[in-house]
Order: sequence, then structure tokens, then C-alpha cells
Amino acid sequence: MYVFEDRSFFPGYIKVLFFPTVFVGFAALWNFLTLHMQSLGLSKEEIGLINGIPSFLGIIPTFIAGTGPITFNQVKNTLQC
Repeated sequence: MYVFEDRSFFPGYIKVLFFPTVFVGFAALWNFLTLHMQSLGLSKEEIGLINGIPSFLGIIPTFIAGTGPITFNQVKNTLQC
């Protein structure tokens, strides 16, 4: 049996290979992003601000995940870490 005859297997197969590759590539290049910004002529304060924005925005999903179950009365069904 040919593996890709089942069409439902192909999208999952792409997800398994593509997304980890993208995230690993992004993590590998993240270290050099500061050096690239310095080569563009940005000051240390500007670089710090740009690198701090993703950390600050990472707080927002926490509030959404915390208030979502409360609004939909699903508090007992959610995983609490």
C-alpha cells in the first residue's frame, strides 16, 4: 500500500516535519538577531525594547487562558498547572 494514498495522513505528516523545523530554525537564529540589530545601527536601548516586546506579549495568553474557563463555566474541566 502506498503511504500517501490516504489523504488524511499527508497533512499530519507535513505538520510533524514542518513546524518543528521552523521553530528550531527560529531558535537557532534568535541568538544572532541582536548582533544583526547592532549592525543595523540600533542602540542598546532600542534592541532591549525590541527584544522585550515578545516577553511582554507572552503574558496576554496567560490571562486569556485563565479567564476563558471562568466565562464559559468550564473551570473543573481545565488543567491547572
